[in-house]
Amino acid sequence: MSEHKIQSTNAVDSVQRAKKLATEEEEIFDNFDSSPAVPRSKSLVIDLDPVPKFLKNLVEGWSPQGMIVSFKLETDPSILVHKARYSLDRYQHHLVIGNLLSTRKWEVVFVSPGKPDQWIRLPIHRRKSVVAAAPPQVLEVAADQPLDPESLPEGEPDMEIESLIIPAVQELHTGYLSSYDENKARKAAAAAA
Repeated sequence: MSEHKIQSTNAVDSVQRAKKLATEEEEIFDNFDSSPAVPRSKSLVIDLDPVPKFLKNLVEGWSPQGMIVSFKLETDPSILVHKARYSLDRYQHHLVIGNLLSTRKWEVVFVSPGKPDQWIRLPIHRRKSVVAAAPPQVLEVAADQPLDPESLPEGEPDMEIESLIIPAVQELHTGYLSSYDENKARKAAAAAA
């Protein structure tokens, strides 16, 4: 494994030769952005191996009493909720926070076992650059459907979606702790009887 970053020029070779020969060579730049093709000798190829899924180990072994939250990012709106539900069924945890790459800064969906999907959205008028002459936009969206990226205003929102996610997760966690304590008390009472 290389110890240093991959160099896009031969400047290092020049410096090393200059030390040996006490002469300097002009730095030559390789144009990695050139088209149509980069010479095969200059191409960079990365082979990636998928990492093992860890969620099952976390739920079953490391923290069986904890409220486990996972995340699901998709590019296809038609499969987001389906894959989130599949993950809940497969790993038996408590919440999947799903989002679409195209609308990730504007909305997420909370998918929990036995509960309807909950879409959490930034108000559409929350954008960084507000044009004074433009009337505020009203966004008509079905409560159970993702936003259409084309309907979003240009620019970035002026608040982060996490400012809505964190309190919502906190509320769910508080409910989880209450039900956990109730179940624990019920089991203790049953064992004592």
